[in-house]
Order: sequence, then structure tokens, then C-alpha cells
Amino acid sequence: MPLDSIRRCKDCRRIVHGEAGNACPYCGGAQLIRLVEHGAPHVRLHAPVLKLALAFCLGLGAMQLMLIYSDAGASSAGRAAPFWQLNLLIGTCTLVYLLLRRLEGDFRALFLIAFCLFAAGEGVALFARAYGINALHLIGALFRHGLLVFSSLSLTAGAADSPAQTRHERVMFAATCGFLFLSILNLLLEYTHRESALVQDAATALVALALALFAAAELWREGKGDKVVL
Repeated sequence: MPLDSIRRCKDCRRIVHGEAGNACPYCGGAQLIRLVEHGAPHVRLHAPVLKLALAFCLGLGAMQLMLIYSDAGASSAGRAAPFWQLNLLIGTCTLVYLLLRRLEGDFRALFLIAFCLFAAGEGVALFARAYGINALHLIGALFRHGLLVFSSLSLTAGAADSPAQTRHERVMFAATCGFLFLSILNLLLEYTHRESALVQDAATALVALALALFAAAELWREGKGDKVVL
């Protein structure tokens, strides 16, 4: 059976195989979206997502320049100093995104960056707590700030892709929601000066459990509504 014969019903989201007929055999829905579940994933690009990423990157750079200019005539300089690390991180990640989007599409490229930032932030925070190095704690917070940016962009791209997402991409989309939740929680704890390793670890474990349950539910749903040849 050719790969392009795989379709998904937009209403019940079950997989349908075969070219005959234009209605879902499960719910009768007339909108069947063509997928390539087992082949190379289709690259989906969204110009508004690219523009949003570039606008944020350029806006952050402009803020850096404004602070540097204002510091030049101030008696107490240094307000721009905390921003250069964030600018460097966001700029580097944006460059990687620009290199990856043509190969992977907007959603998968942004998800990959968000996942790397999440893993880096969690790893650095683990070392910071283990060895009590305050500098590592600050670096971990920097990765989490970057995670907030790229998980938001990834969520936007995933929402644009949603009608044609594969089961793997739906799990990635759920993981992106988890990344965004964790980054917002960490930012809230940081600005309220109530940072707690116990709360952060519990939140991470809760997101991981929810993601595992969601992935299991996706597999069960596709197993239950197994493929039908029309």
C-alpha cells in the first residue's frame, strides 16, 4: 500500500487507510487529511512564526542597545550587563532555528531547541544544587528564560500544524505545553523570591507523568480505532 494512502479524520482523528471513499468509516466525517505516518515527515513552514521569532530576537537586541546607551551617561552603569547573556543565548538558538527549519519545519525545529534548553536547564540546576555553585544556578535560570521564549514559539507553530500532526508530533506538542508550564512556574518562583527545589522537581515529575499518560492514551486510541482499508 502506498504511503500517501494514509489519512486522518479531522473529526474523530482516527487513521484511515485506502483511497476509496471520502468519508470516515468511524464517524462519517467528510474531512480526511492526508498523512505520511511512516515516511519522511512533510516539512511545514509558517512565515508568521518565523517573523515572530525574528521580531523577538531583534527586539531583545534593540533593548540591549538602548540600555547600553542609557548606561553610557549614567552615574551607575551596568543595567545592560544582565541582558547580554540572554541576547547571546536567544541569538544563537534563533540561528540554529533558521538552519533547521528548512529541513524539519518550524514546529520540529523549535521543539528541538526547546527540548535542548529544557535538558540544559535541568542539568545545570542539578549540578548547582549538588555542589552549591551560585554561578551555575544563574546559568540554569538563563536556560529557563530561553525555554520560555522557544516553548512559546514552538507552541504557536504546533497550533498552526495541528490539523496535519502525526501521533509523534501530538506527543511533542504536549511536551511543549509542559515546557511552557515549567518555564512560567520557574519564572514566577524566581520573581517572587520563592524558589524551591522541591517544588521545581515535583512540577517536572508531574509534567513527565502527564506526558507519559498522554503518550499511552494516544497509542491506545490508535490501537482501538485500528486502521481500516476502504
